[in-house]
Amino acid sequence: MPAYSYEKATLKVDDSVRAGASIMQDGLEHLRMVAFEGPPRDFRHLSVYGEECQELTRIGALSIREVRRLLKAGPTNNTMQGNEFMFGADPTMAYSLNVLVDTCWQELKDNKPPTARYRPLWDGAAYAAATRAAEGGVCAAISWVTLGVVTQKATNIMACVYYDSAPDHSYVLIRKRETPWFVVDPWVREPRLCPWRYNHFQGSAGNTHYFQITHPVVDPFGQPVPGDLLQRALSKAQLVGYRTPHKRKVWGHQTNAAAGHASTYVPVCGPEEWGTGISQDFRVEQLWA
Repeated sequence: MPAYSYEKATLKVDDSVRAGASIMQDGLEHLRMVAFEGPPRDFRHLSVYGEECQELTRIGALSIREVRRLLKAGPTNNTMQGNEFMFGADPTMAYSLNVLVDTCWQELKDNKPPTARYRPLWDGAAYAAATRAAEGGVCAAISWVTLGVVTQKATNIMACVYYDSAPDHSYVLIRKRETPWFVVDPWVREPRLCPWRYNHFQGSAGNTHYFQITHPVVDPFGQPVPGDLLQRALSKAQLVGYRTPHKRKVWGHQTNAAAGHASTYVPVCGPEEWGTGISQDFRVEQLWA
C-alpha cells in the first residue's frame, strides 16, 4: 500500500483561497482538496476544441467507462430498461441498494482510521468505497466514484464534485488551467463529454468539492480505505436489509447535454453498458460529431 501523508494546505479557486489538505507521497504532492459553497466559475469565452480540451475529453471518457465497468448495478434512481435487479413492476420502488450504500458509508465515517487526518477527504473516499462495494447508487454516490477514478488518471487538472441543488443532481466537472469546465457524468443513460455551458443540469446554488490533481494516485483520492474496515461496514449494512423496498424519486434522463447540443457530442457509452464489456478502444475525435 502506498505511503501517503496529509498536510494542511490552501487552494486558490477563482478569486478565493480556502484551507484544505495536501496529499503527499514520497515527498511529492499529488492532490489538494478544498470545499466551497456555491457553483464553480466557468470560462465561457474560451474555445472548447483546443488540445487541452481534447485531453480533458480523453480523461473524462476513460473515467466514465471505468465507472460503468465498476458499477454493474448502475444508477438506482435513473430508469434503465431491462435492469430487473434494480426495478420491479413499480419503477418508483427501488430495492434499497441506497440503504446499503448509506449504511456502509455511515459505518466507515463513524470508524475513521487514525491515518485519515482530513475529515472531508475521508468522507468522500468512504462514500466512493461504499458505492463501489455495492456496485451502484444515486447520482451523488456515483459522482464520488467518478472523481476518485479521475484522481487515478489525471495530471495537472482541476476536478470537482458539484452538487447542484436546483435540479438536485451531482456530477463531476474537470478543467485544465483556464479551459471551460467539461462534464463527466456516468449517471445519465447516454453520457456525453460536453462543456458545462452546454449541460442540461445548470443551477446557481449548491456546494463544490475541488481537487487540484498534480500527479495521479494509486488509491482513489490518495486515501486508502482498509479492506477489513470496509468488509465489516458492508456486513453490518447488509443486516439492515439489502432488498427492503425503498421509495426514492426516479428520474429518466437520457443524456446530460442540453437540447440543441446533444447531436454535437457522441455518447461515451450506451444505456445498457454497466458492468463488464466496456470497450476502451476509441479516439477522442470520435466523441465530437
